[in-house]
Amino acid sequence: MRNHAYLYGRMHLKHIDTFLLSVSILAPVFPTAIAKISVVILSALFVIRMISLGCVLSYFFEKLFIFILLVPGFLLAPLVSIENILVFIPIMILLFGFPFQGLRLSVYFLQYFILAVIIYLILGQVFIALGQEFFLGFQDSYYPIEINFWNYGYVTGVFYGYREFRAGGIFYNPNLFGLVLVLYFIVFVNLNVLARASKKTKIYRWPLLYILTSSCVLFSIYLTGSRTALVSIIIFIYLESVGPRVRLVNLLKKRLIIMHSIFFMGFVYFLINHIYSGFVGSSQSGSIKLNIFLNHILEAEAQTLFFGGEYSLPFDQEIGYWFGAVGMLGMVGLTFLFRMYYARIPMIQPVILSLLVAALGNSVFYGLLTGCIAMYVFIILSSMHPSKECEIRT
Repeated sequence: MRNHAYLYGRMHLKHIDTFLLSVSILAPVFPTAIAKISVVILSALFVIRMISLGCVLSYFFEKLFIFILLVPGFLLAPLVSIENILVFIPIMILLFGFPFQGLRLSVYFLQYFILAVIIYLILGQVFIALGQEFFLGFQDSYYPIEINFWNYGYVTGVFYGYREFRAGGIFYNPNLFGLVLVLYFIVFVNLNVLARASKKTKIYRWPLLYILTSSCVLFSIYLTGSRTALVSIIIFIYLESVGPRVRLVNLLKKRLIIMHSIFFMGFVYFLINHIYSGFVGSSQSGSIKLNIFLNHILEAEAQTLFFGGEYSLPFDQEIGYWFGAVGMLGMVGLTFLFRMYYARIPMIQPVILSLLVAALGNSVFYGLLTGCIAMYVFIILSSMHPSKECEIRT
């Protein structure tokens, strides 16, 4: 009788955890009016669940050290605007919740749930780009925007030259849409791999549905014209294909030489023709972002460079935003935070490397909505990583 009650309790927790995470990871694509408040409320519920896991004291001194490095920037945030505190939500949950052991998730359900979200985003993007009235009305009603700075008009077909037209989907901003799609795709792929490892899915790593999903996502990101999103997802797919730990000896294996050669040549061609062009000329977006960042370093006061507190400059990229917010001291803390995940969870290494590329042109964790999705990527992989239950380490 006790065993039956215990198993029932575990199943009940699994349903609760899966539901909470599903709704939380979907919240960033809720209608604009409720998206942010939903993320905040669901994050608070997740914090309560995190505390119940008893993992807060795991790796205590390592977490305390990182927290101390982030404290100055965190305390300076509300002096500019109280809303600046919100950008710390994903980072603080990742810091104090690690390693999230004890979460009980249905990988099988989550992967199909994320696949449905991806389909929703891509269909919306395509039909909005084509000027379909129903989807335009849906966007105006549930994702309104005061001034659309990314109005590229409409097209009669979805096949056109790269960046000749940029489709931003329900978010209007093609760079934001591209990043959100990359994040959901990363979640889907890792859930796929985890489900395959547990032998609870028929979607194997490289069969038809996986290839179709990857192709549709790549094409959708191509439609956005977001260079950083495209490079990020290509790097992620490549690293996933060769495994989490890529060593030179593995790269030289005969069966992989052709694949690596094709990837390298195509990647270099893309860098030369599209990425480099973004930095040539003072009016190019990459050049503008770089100049804002360099000017901040040259002109800011020493205390701002060291402790942070700069929340007003439009860096328009992750590293610049965080450097301004938490300074050099906080950047050291963030480095140690992600090293904590990178060193202990092999599956998360391709994720961190690809998001590092995305961070060069977008805000990933610094944006509350994108940060929420990225946070749950880390939580899923950490909670599913085979290890002992949480233990208090000093």
